[in-house]
Amino acid sequence: MDKRNKSSIFRQLVFNIIIPVILGLIVLAIVNYRSLKGNIEKSNAEKNQILIRKIKQIMEFQDLALEIHEEQLDNRMREISHYLINDIFRNTDNIEKIDLNKLRNEIGMDNKHEDIYVINKQGIVVNTTFEKDLNLNFFSFGTEHQKYLEEIFEGGIFVSERFTIESRTKRLKKYSYQPTKDKKYIIEIGLYSEKADEIIKYIEDNLLNLSHDYSSIKSVDMYIFADDPFTIGKDVSFTPEQRNILNEVFETKIPRSEIVKNEFGRYIHYYVYLDIRNTDLYKGAVIRIISDRETELRYLQFELFKILLIFGVVIIAIITLISIKSKDITRPIKNLVENIKRISLGNYEERAKIEGNNEVTELSNQFNHMLDNIQARNKEASEQREEIEAQKQQLMKANSDLEKLSLVASKTNNAVSIYDKEGNLEWFNDGYKQLYGYTFNEVIYNIGENIFKINTNPDIKNLFNICAKTKQPVDFETKAYKKSGKKIWIQTTMSPIVDDKNKLSGIIAIDSNISTLKDVEKKIKQKNKDITDSIYYAKKIQEAILPNFDNIDLKFDDLFVLLKPKSIVSGDFFWYTLNEDKIVVAHYTSMENAIKILASGIIFPSTDTPNVEVMTIN
Repeated sequence: MDKRNKSSIFRQLVFNIIIPVILGLIVLAIVNYRSLKGNIEKSNAEKNQILIRKIKQIMEFQDLALEIHEEQLDNRMREISHYLINDIFRNTDNIEKIDLNKLRNEIGMDNKHEDIYVINKQGIVVNTTFEKDLNLNFFSFGTEHQKYLEEIFEGGIFVSERFTIESRTKRLKKYSYQPTKDKKYIIEIGLYSEKADEIIKYIEDNLLNLSHDYSSIKSVDMYIFADDPFTIGKDVSFTPEQRNILNEVFETKIPRSEIVKNEFGRYIHYYVYLDIRNTDLYKGAVIRIISDRETELRYLQFELFKILLIFGVVIIAIITLISIKSKDITRPIKNLVENIKRISLGNYEERAKIEGNNEVTELSNQFNHMLDNIQARNKEASEQREEIEAQKQQLMKANSDLEKLSLVASKTNNAVSIYDKEGNLEWFNDGYKQLYGYTFNEVIYNIGENIFKINTNPDIKNLFNICAKTKQPVDFETKAYKKSGKKIWIQTTMSPIVDDKNKLSGIIAIDSNISTLKDVEKKIKQKNKDITDSIYYAKKIQEAILPNFDNIDLKFDDLFVLLKPKSIVSGDFFWYTLNEDKIVVAHYTSMENAIKILASGIIFPSTDTPNVEVMTIN
């Protein structure tokens, strides 16, 4: 029994302590490894930036030194070019066959450092003192070079180019361009300079020394000419994939890096575009920095080995300590288990024995206290059983009522919705979906979760506040729209939901479709309007029929007509006429009779007034 307890406790301690420790150490190892790796990568990035800044400074120094030196050469090249264009090649018929070497000696040019080129409209060197470039197609250097020469043809002026790297010799050479008068050829002057060679040698030495300053940097190369990249001072071969990377960096000017493995180890090639003040033709360069990756990997592997070694030592020490301490824990736990078994047989009077002064002792005390509480609560539970049974019956009745209410709410055709006291939608029945066509989620996400957004009545906020404050139902009508877009009229009854303390806990809204009633009401209003319009039209007819008494010179002291219809149209009609020397005035109480009598021409005397006859026809 003791061995089983010991084994069980030992396993629990191992699982509860060793596993978290192992996980913690693993996480710590990963964090340290990544942090170390990140620091190395950051250091490499900073190192690359320092190299790039130094290279840029070197190139700026090169540009400045060459610019100062070029100022001394520009005038000479301009004089030679103008002389050739204006005097020698004014007529270009024989320009491709003329002996340029002889011409160069005659005009005092340096045979060793100065050359003459004749380029036709197709970009081909058709005559030159530099025989290696004879028949060379300058347009093959790329679209930028071709565009550059075509602009010179069109411009018709002398252009002095900055020093650049000659593709064949990889030496610095300064060129000038000027088209002939007929613009059929370009006369190019090429000039080497020993001072320029010294400057470029200085630049090469500095680039080479940059890689010596850092042990992990194997080489620093600078590529120029995007169309046909090459390095300064040495030939460096590269794979098609590296060529693609170079072209991409030239085009996008975004740095790129790649890991290259060979028989000597693993290296990182880092490419970065560098803006330099060069010619209009060659506007930039790409720097490639090759770093030794193997040294970093060995360093990371050594650090990982140290972490794993510390990890193993810590785990072994913890397991040994747990094995020793588990023996001290097993004995008091065994005694406690035996006491618990006796109590589990139903003897609640039994209490656990108190031994020692440790956590197990406190556990025994708490267990005995728990038994005391159990006995007390059993007694209390017995006393409350009848009360619970009564409450159960009440709850069953309340649940039955709630089920009936829920059935009514869910089955009614009216839309029933419940909101909290802030107006947020909590629930609605199937009738709501049938009426409006929306599901609960569609209302929440497409319309809104608050009644102020859901209900389209412009006075909804005021109506809601009245219902909430007065705790009385509020009825109102609203023009609403179904999901399909159909317009409907809704009559809403908002009723407050209050708790036992008469505090508002929510609002229940019942919507009824009154569109049919509204249509009937509209039709009735239209019918009433039509009838009223007919009556007003009859009034206009009556007014047109009645005579104007103001134009009659009756022999009365006073004469007036009082016509006040009960409604819009009166049933009385007046008429008058002159019959020989008499004035006939008639009053008719029926339109039909008036028409008949007037048509017959009958006159009814009914007064003693001379020359006036009055009659009334019913």
